[in-house]
Amino acid sequence: MMKQFSAINDKQLFQQIILLRMVAFDNYEHDETELRLDNEAQQFALIENTEVVASFRLLKTAEGQIIQKLCADKSGRFKGAGARLVEMYKAEAGKQIIYTNCYVKLAGFWSKLGFEPTGKINGEKQEYLLK
Repeated sequence: MMKQFSAINDKQLFQQIILLRMVAFDNYEHDETELRLDNEAQQFALIENTEVVASFRLLKTAEGQIIQKLCADKSGRFKGAGARLVEMYKAEAGKQIIYTNCYVKLAGFWSKLGFEPTGKINGEKQEYLLK
């Protein structure tokens, strides 16, 4: 089941998301900038058997919506949990523009989900646009 929530309104679920990020991302720090972004964003979680197995935050910008901090727990990693969550959101979002930033080494993952490169490159990261 996909659940959409705000960091402010569901603090217990949000704490699970922070713990998931800390495991998924090396050296992840939930600093003031991250907290501000999380409070501005909508959070999405894939919940299976009462456990959060994947999550991302969604920020709305003038250009569209940006998926950030997509991660999966150890049980869902490399088993499609993150991809399932993105696909569920895409089905709900319809024709809205969705984009993400990713490391070049993750381009294949995002391409399989229908994201196409925009050609904007910032260091090792490349911005992808969903069409």
